[in-house]
Amino acid sequence: SGSTVLNDVWALDLATHRWARLAATAEAPVARYGTAAVFDPLDGSLVTFAGFTTQGRFDDTWRFDPTSGTWRDVTPASPQPGERCLHAAAHDTRRHRMIMFGGQRGSNALDDAWALDLATDRWTELAPASQTGGRRFPAVAYDPVGDRFLAFGGERTDGIRAGDLWALDLQSERWSVLTTEGPAPRDGAVLVYVTSQSRLLL
Repeated sequence: SGSTVLNDVWALDLATHRWARLAATAEAPVARYGTAAVFDPLDGSLVTFAGFTTQGRFDDTWRFDPTSGTWRDVTPASPQPGERCLHAAAHDTRRHRMIMFGGQRGSNALDDAWALDLATDRWTELAPASQTGGRRFPAVAYDPVGDRFLAFGGERTDGIRAGDLWALDLQSERWSVLTTEGPAPRDGAVLVYVTSQSRLLL
């Protein structure tokens, strides 16, 4: 908010369209921006990873219980993706895991992908998307029908904002470009998969 980094949590009631701030315990992640998160429907918690803070970039993994307002640091010893910010994540519903892609460490956009097993809070490295030129602030989603992780746009290492759509096949762990035509190039967008319609909303 301006020059202030935040670590507050809010909930939107989808019936009344009213926002409410959720009370949180004293132990919480350092205030930050450029983090990535998914909701774990089995545990009922918000799972977040890394981000840029007033102390620099972090590589921590946290869970927030919206019922009790409790934060838990579940950062594993190793392996883990490493410090970063400006990355994105989606929930792989078939394997119950959080898939994280891209971001920034130093001046280069990252092209690596990792999966966090939401049952064990353990990270596993997936195939990198080296052809993409790396991405800062891509928009991502999981396609349960095609069983693939999708990434749109973002800013490449060379500073160019992209407008292409890439897919990581989660069975073969191979990346491929699906289309280079569509919405104008951008970064910091949000991608959502609509299951009932088998389509993406950007």
